[in-house]
Amino acid sequence: MEYNTLFKLARTMQGITQTKVAEAVGIRQPSLNAFELGKASLSLTTRKKIAMLININPDYISDPTAPPFSSKEVIFMRLPEDNLLPEKGFQLIYFLAEHNKTFEVLILFSNTIFARKALKDAITEKPVVAIVCKDQDNNIFFFTRKKNAAGQIINGLELKAELNKRSIEEKPSIIIEEKAVNDNLLQDIIQGNVSRSQLESIFEQKDFIMLTKAEQHIIQRKREMGIEDATILQYLNALNTKT
Repeated sequence: MEYNTLFKLARTMQGITQTKVAEAVGIRQPSLNAFELGKASLSLTTRKKIAMLININPDYISDPTAPPFSSKEVIFMRLPEDNLLPEKGFQLIYFLAEHNKTFEVLILFSNTIFARKALKDAITEKPVVAIVCKDQDNNIFFFTRKKNAAGQIINGLELKAELNKRSIEEKPSIIIEEKAVNDNLLQDIIQGNVSRSQLESIFEQKDFIMLTKAEQHIIQRKREMGIEDATILQYLNALNTKT
C-alpha cells in the first residue's frame, strides 16, 4: 500500500478531517488533498508530523520494515459503509495482517435480547458488532460501523475466511476468534466507551483457535473443488462443534 493511500485510510477511518491535519502541520488543505490523491509530494518532516496525528508510526515513513502504527491508546476506526465489498471495506485490516509477524483478531458478536433491540438492522443469527485487532507491538485497533456504531458489521465471516486463507498461503501468524460479548460491553461499544483494559482482558483469555494441519488440508481440498471460503468455514465450525 502506498503511503498516500495509507494516510488517507488511517485519517478517514479515525474521523479526522483534512482541514484539522493541515492546520496542525502548517500546510494548506489542498496540498494535503493532492498528496492523498497521489498527485503531489510532501517533505519527509511533514509526512512524519502527519503520521503522529493519525497514529501511524513516524519511523515507518522512512523505514518500511518498522511497525506501521504506534499508539498507547486504543485506535478507534470506523469501517467504510461500502464494506459489502470485503476486499475494500477491510483493506486496512488486511494491510495490518501483512505487516505483522503476529496478528490477533477478535470478531465480537452479540445475540442477546438487548442486542436484538439495539441492533435494529441485524440480519444474521450472530451479528458482528465490532472487530478488534492486536499487532505484534500490542497496538489495539477497534473497528465499528461508520454511520452506526451499534450497527451490524456485514461480511465478518468473509473477513475470517480471507485471513485464514492468507495465514495459510503467506504464513504470517494470524490468530482469529469469534467471541460473544455481554450486554455491558455491548452498551460500551454503542456509546464508544470501550477501554484498552477491557479489550486486553478479552485477549488475555487465551482461547484462540489455531488452524490445525488437518483443517488446512481440508480448506485446500475444498477450494480445489470450487467451494467458497464462507461455506468451508461453516463446515469446519460444524466439525468443531461435533468434537
